[in-house]
Amino acid sequence: MQPHPRRPVDRVLAAARAGVGLSGVLVVVALVGLLAGAILPAYLQGSPSTESVRSAASQLASVLETARYRAVALERPVHVEFEPDGREDFYTAYVDLDGDPATPPGGTEAEVAATEIPFPDEVSGLRGRRLPDGVAFGLGAARSPADGYSDGPDAAIELPANPIVFQPGGGVRWPTGLLAPAGGVYLRDTGNPSRVNVVLIHPTGLIQNFRWTDGGWK
Repeated sequence: MQPHPRRPVDRVLAAARAGVGLSGVLVVVALVGLLAGAILPAYLQGSPSTESVRSAASQLASVLETARYRAVALERPVHVEFEPDGREDFYTAYVDLDGDPATPPGGTEAEVAATEIPFPDEVSGLRGRRLPDGVAFGLGAARSPADGYSDGPDAAIELPANPIVFQPGGGVRWPTGLLAPAGGVYLRDTGNPSRVNVVLIHPTGLIQNFRWTDGGWK
């Protein structure tokens, strides 16, 4: 037997039911999209990703390596200064072009440019690099020394001198009389104290980057 053909009214009702179902799905998808657009940016802003501190530490290590290289290439001391003139969460580097130890904090514009480091930020007329949002100088949950020589970190910028000075030979000059095998700069996640990195600077010019993981540095 031939199937009974559907009546026009049945076809209309079926089409209507299908249309309502599709419309409902589209409405739900649109609502989910709106909620995600409203909530996700606020969540990301308040909770920096796990990579934020690690990325900031890698950037700092790169600046230090470049400063060391430029000291050797130019045969001039290169300074790396943290929080110059009280500018928090900010650092810069500059070349000692005139040999004058009385260089002002942060160096001159020409001395900063001579590093050839692409500093993206400016504070009070000084070129340098701000730490990313959600990252600050600090110890966070770290309670043991990263260099293995001191009893424990007691300052976010734990250096024998600030600024540090890379010499034309590639090493770092610490102040005379200070027996410091290394100095460390600690970076923390402002939203999660367990996320901490430290960049160690050795007198030889060696730069090391460690992360606080499971109660130790790795």
